[in-house]
Amino acid sequence: MSRKIKILLIAMMLVAAVFLSGCVNSSSVDESNSGSDKITENVNPVAEKENSTNDKMMSVPEDTGTNVTNEINKTTNSLNTTNDTTPVYSLNTTNTTSVTAIYSGSGGSSSKHSSSSSSSDDDSGSDETSSDNSDSDENDTVQITDMLGRELVLPNDIDSVIATSPPSTILVYMLAPDKVAGWNFINSFNHTLMDDKYLSLPVIGGWYGTETGNYETLISMDPDIVIEGYNTQGDVNDTILLRQENFGSIPVVAIDGSITYIMRSEPTIEYVGTLLDRERQADKLIDFRNSILTEINDTIKDIPEDQKVHVYYAEGPKGLATDPSGSQHSQVIDICGGINVANCTLTPGNGMTAVSMENVIAWDPEVILTSNTQFYNSVYSDPLWENIDAVANKRVYLAPENPFCWIDRPQGPHLIIGTAWTAKMLYPDQFSDMDLESLTREFYSDFFHYDLTDEELNSLLYPEAEE
Repeated sequence: MSRKIKILLIAMMLVAAVFLSGCVNSSSVDESNSGSDKITENVNPVAEKENSTNDKMMSVPEDTGTNVTNEINKTTNSLNTTNDTTPVYSLNTTNTTSVTAIYSGSGGSSSKHSSSSSSSDDDSGSDETSSDNSDSDENDTVQITDMLGRELVLPNDIDSVIATSPPSTILVYMLAPDKVAGWNFINSFNHTLMDDKYLSLPVIGGWYGTETGNYETLISMDPDIVIEGYNTQGDVNDTILLRQENFGSIPVVAIDGSITYIMRSEPTIEYVGTLLDRERQADKLIDFRNSILTEINDTIKDIPEDQKVHVYYAEGPKGLATDPSGSQHSQVIDICGGINVANCTLTPGNGMTAVSMENVIAWDPEVILTSNTQFYNSVYSDPLWENIDAVANKRVYLAPENPFCWIDRPQGPHLIIGTAWTAKMLYPDQFSDMDLESLTREFYSDFFHYDLTDEELNSLLYPEAEE
């Protein structure tokens, strides 16, 4: 049964419910409300779990270092992450009792954002034309509950999406590339590994890191919805209210900010897949993710602690900034069983704690990971680094970053391919059966929507340091 027919049936049921409600007293109404099992199941948990949801939602700028480590510990023996959290959101429109356009504000309205809640008792006297228009409005909208528990009315067909930060935008791109209205940013390469029709999309900014978006710019894109995920603006409830007030009639859908964490991303991938009518693509991404995490977990659990590789994550052009264990920025090291040598303070938000050359010498890592091309091109010829174990043994690895970095900045669901790459770099013998070339081709084709040539694949996986 189509969504429009379902919504029409719901509307008919609501009319009957309104008629019956006039035949009972207030106590009977209370009793009937308490007996709505399906509604209670899908709506009331929002209120009950609001605090726990807020803890997860987008309030990740304070990078305390506990989230990544805790999630990895939870998955030591199991990767069934979806059992840890009961969803408090719903896209099942048949379980709703009212359609309230809570996003309506001073920003004006558009016909494609019209809500079926616009009809009222006064409309009963409208002529046939008005009735037809009302039916059309009802068929054009659908009610959902977002991942913060807010009830929203959205267009039934979502064709244009703006997300306010890179992790959310990349997720939309991976699941439904033709719905992406614009990029928060785009990396600049001589040859970007992205189809021209996506590469040519406008860069519209957003709210992430130190960036502050421009509401007028985004509103001018006339998107069907705005997706708000990870942000660095503090309390999630205040942020969502601010976004909705400024975006006016364009509904702002809140998704879980844990999309920035590889180990916790599955519920958000599933939700956005349903939201955008791309369930099969979301399932494919979840299967790809779980397959890699299972292989990594099954392999590293047998590595004795004293045989685990000591790793340094070198950031910045001189390599003298880093992120310690537990940071979202260095999470691939933790997931892949490396020992992060950085014994330093975790810098909240953007990370990149400054360290000294003396620190690195004392830590003497066996492997260095970096995403900074300038550092990678200079490290083997720099006398300050020549006695570091990783440099002496040629174990400095430049993470692929075209079109997006595989291991950090931006975080997002694409980091799963970087997790496979990291495992292979840290433990080449243990992961000798992992076909990274095949995984990379599959990932780019299925989720970056780009078929790599042999030359492009080699440039990604086997970069040569420029002298």
